[in-house]
Amino acid sequence: MNALDVAWILITRVGHFLRTAPLPTLGVLFPIVPLLVGWPRRRALSGPLRWALVYLALTLVEDLLMVYWSRGGRHNLWIMNLYTPIEAFIFGMMYAGWQQREHWRRTVYVTIGGYLAFWLLMTTMFQQLDSFSRFTKPVESLLVIAAAAWTLVQRARHTAAPLTVHPWFWVSVGTLFYFAYLLLLDPISNINADRPDLLRRAYDINGVLVIVMYLFWMRAITLVRIPSKAEVTT
Repeated sequence: MNALDVAWILITRVGHFLRTAPLPTLGVLFPIVPLLVGWPRRRALSGPLRWALVYLALTLVEDLLMVYWSRGGRHNLWIMNLYTPIEAFIFGMMYAGWQQREHWRRTVYVTIGGYLAFWLLMTTMFQQLDSFSRFTKPVESLLVIAAAAWTLVQRARHTAAPLTVHPWFWVSVGTLFYFAYLLLLDPISNINADRPDLLRRAYDINGVLVIVMYLFWMRAITLVRIPSKAEVTT
């Protein structure tokens, strides 16, 4: 199978899901929009916003891989479960960059290491890769929520400018919107695994909320102006 065959299968699968599950599929594809907005600004972005672009790109790849792998009814949850520690690492690096004090930055780094060890333990001993996460994804969501909320509170206490002029505000608010729901999504999926109607409704909501998060992130990116050609070459 060559690259054209893979691309054709992927396009076919995406088209199928757009017809049968439009909201989740739009959520899968939507990272393309903030990536297009961020690419011409990439040299001017702060470290945390560059990590945000890395997250958008890798999440798009992960979701498309899940779409491709699902052909023929194959299980694809293992892809999501393997991506979870990568996602946690990216969020940790992004929020570490927004901490104003070094000891809080170190706390984030230690938390990343602790979570990766926790993921490895749970995955090898208590949790199957090919099923909805019982432990690792909810814990990751809880940690991301804590990092976003802490960043909002701490940065807001030490800024005199309106909060809406800061990228960390838009990224953190969008992240809180989405991950508060994501915290419940895998437990809901486990409980209602034999109720496809409820699962579809849950993932429709997920599709809407992840688009909201991406829109907030895109707003954060647009706060950074596109550098001129002279600025890029110097």
